[in-house]
Amino acid sequence: RDTLGADFDKELSFAEINQKRKQLAFAAFRDPDFLSRIHILDNLVNPNVEAMYQLFQRTGILGKLCYLPTGSAEERQELMLQSSTLFKAYMSGEFGEQLVREYLDKMRSMPSVRIGSESLARDFFV
Repeated sequence: RDTLGADFDKELSFAEINQKRKQLAFAAFRDPDFLSRIHILDNLVNPNVEAMYQLFQRTGILGKLCYLPTGSAEERQELMLQSSTLFKAYMSGEFGEQLVREYLDKMRSMPSVRIGSESLARDFFV
């Protein structure tokens, strides 16, 4: 199977490499297993996306505390409490454990999937 990486060794122009990239992408879209592969990828990525959202949430809270004037002392206290709670979750390992738990739950909930000659059985991830 010809890969894009091998084409870089041939000293092809950017346009030729880009054309090859397009051909490989369209070939992947036409593959009958494309939807199965995307479903697996989506399930693998979702817990990480949620974790990144939580990390950005704390960054936003810290930004509000440090750089934006807050209206009241109660509002500032609430932001400090939210930041502290998230920080404790990260430092205690609770955040990482929750991420792994969500990932494994996703894998357990996936039905058995067959991709070409490969079979990814749900029981493999239990």
